[in-house]
Amino acid sequence: MRRAGLGLVLCLAACPAPTAKILGGHAEPVALGEPIRDPISGVQCPRGPTTEVAVYQERNFYFCAAKNRRTFSADPARYAFAP
Repeated sequence: MRRAGLGLVLCLAACPAPTAKILGGHAEPVALGEPIRDPISGVQCPRGPTTEVAVYQERNFYFCAAKNRRTFSADPARYAFAP
């Protein structure tokens, strides 16, 4: 049982930080011009005034294309925390 717990701690330490900062239970938006990574395509692009966004489990997820936001919204659990 201890090994499983240790493995989880190591996995959490190796995981990248989320794009959105969680403050008081709500996601802080990424500032305009800051880079975002689309969770569907993996493409990185700057956040603009028309950047698509979806909220899932109190986190903001940003998209480089509207079709990617629609794909995400259809099954957010599949894409939200994928590596």
